[in-house]
Amino acid sequence: EELGDMWVTLQKELKVDQVHVFGHGFGALVANQFAKNTPAAIASLIFATPPDSLGQPAAKQVLTAEDPTNLCIDKSAREGRESFIAGIISFVDVVDVVG
Repeated sequence: EELGDMWVTLQKELKVDQVHVFGHGFGALVANQFAKNTPAAIASLIFATPPDSLGQPAAKQVLTAEDPTNLCIDKSAREGRESFIAGIISFVDVVDVVG
């Protein structure tokens, strides 16, 4: 309920109808609950390393990915993070074009 109230305020301030919501770890549960409570506000849901208890995502456009930020800081880890971010950006671009 509190997230819904925050959304009403943000929607007025930002003058937008929909948003892309990103949830990492436990934040994926929060993002999914927000999507269930305010489905019209969701352009897409993006989950990074969501918990197993997430269940069915509450949106039509969903991207679930493993977050590589826990990897050691070496060349392959940096490339993994760059690939992760590029995947998110591509997903949002496609949703924006289609939606």
